[in-house]
Amino acid sequence: MVSTQSTGSFLLLLFPAVSGEHQQYLNDEAYQESHHQQQQSGDIGDVDPVIIVPGIFGSQLDARWNKTESPHYWCYKQSPKFTTLWLCFECMVPKVIDCWVDNMLLNYTGGTFVNRDGVESQTNDFGGTGGVECIDKNCYYPYFKAMIDGITAIPGYVKGVNLRAAPYDFRYGANSPVG
Repeated sequence: MVSTQSTGSFLLLLFPAVSGEHQQYLNDEAYQESHHQQQQSGDIGDVDPVIIVPGIFGSQLDARWNKTESPHYWCYKQSPKFTTLWLCFECMVPKVIDCWVDNMLLNYTGGTFVNRDGVESQTNDFGGTGGVECIDKNCYYPYFKAMIDGITAIPGYVKGVNLRAAPYDFRYGANSPVG
């Protein structure tokens, strides 16, 4: 299933059966309870789970920071709450973009890439679909939204139950222990 309006590549995996360490995502207590209730109510059928893996730049990233220095005096050195790192349109204006770049950059340390000192990042909604439906929090730039809406229109598919996404921090390489 490939859309001609796609902004990047993606991999759509259909797993009729999942085993091993990944079984926990489908057999956790919350999933089992939700799945059982939906089967009882007739809201979910016997459908295969769908896991969406977005292409590069296709995952929302959040970050918080507590830095001792910044590129300019107008850049915040602290953000105690996680805030949007990718894609932040408000950060793409002259002068402010320098602050964003400083938080987005990685350092190469000890043979691997790591966040800049004082910056902590995470993907948004791993296991749900919110981190890949739109690339930005305001959904100005929808990514998998139309496809997810189409799949959830099929009887039996429920976001976060048998329709999940695996957003990742695309700044890291495939061989990185983090990301």
